[in-house]
Amino acid sequence: MIRWFKNKALEGALKKIKAEHPNGFPYLVNALQMGADPNATLSGGLTPLMLCCFIGDGMLASKIILEHGGNPLSLDKSGTFNAIQFAQEQGCDGLAESLEMHCKVSSLKAELLGS
Repeated sequence: MIRWFKNKALEGALKKIKAEHPNGFPYLVNALQMGADPNATLSGGLTPLMLCCFIGDGMLASKIILEHGGNPLSLDKSGTFNAIQFAQEQGCDGLAESLEMHCKVSSLKAELLGS
């Protein structure tokens, strides 16, 4: 139940960023630091990284989410799209490329570190 409230705070922070509220980014960081799931399926069935497609500062929001454990390969509620595929489908090519690069870098780090 507590996780649900934390995830609602995460969703609220993304809405604040979309509305260009000055405290949106601090709210996002706070929600993630307090334990919101960066890969949660939020209302509407999308993950936080998918919602970045609809935010003017979506690249910055996605960077923050990725820094807190966001996974671009997490699927939407229906299991149809991951965040990269969703961004491509929505025409958010810059975000899709950024998420793909994150996956490549993460994979390379794991390979180099042997984990």
